[in-house]
Amino acid sequence: MSQEIKVDLNSLLDTYNSIERARMDLYWAINKCLRSGEKPDIVLPCDDVKAEMTDDIIKVVVPDFPAELGPAKNIEKNRWIDNIMYALQKLDKNIHFEHVFVFIKFFTPVKNCDIDNWNIKPIIDAIKKSLIIYDDDYEHLSFGFNARFSNEPKTEIYIFDYNELVKSLPKIL
Repeated sequence: MSQEIKVDLNSLLDTYNSIERARMDLYWAINKCLRSGEKPDIVLPCDDVKAEMTDDIIKVVVPDFPAELGPAKNIEKNRWIDNIMYALQKLDKNIHFEHVFVFIKFFTPVKNCDIDNWNIKPIIDAIKKSLIIYDDDYEHLSFGFNARFSNEPKTEIYIFDYNELVKSLPKIL
């Protein structure tokens, strides 16, 4: 015989935000050297971002997916920017595009989620701060995204020359 447990949504959100703040404190304690381009001594699994370039397409894999809830978006913003920038800088290539297309694939353990609420700004900011594009305005950046269910959450980010959209997009879909 099961009993229904009532959960106060505000308490649940407060707990979630507290966990995110604790995770960020741990992140900054371990990864404070990322901003200077130095390799951290320890990399948490959710921060082990990888980047590779194949056939003029940059692929970045983040073993996490962006927060959907407001306060957590702000808490994790710099973590995403730093990790993606660090991974892109490790490519050791002078990569620059006049106009890029960025396609983001979210693999989430949540079914039927509202992906347009997810925060992609840190992803775009990291690409800009990595100097891959001059600016993140409409003359230099276009983007798209999709999502699918997965028991292994991650975010895949594809970056390529906008002029190659017709050729490159089918390769990554």
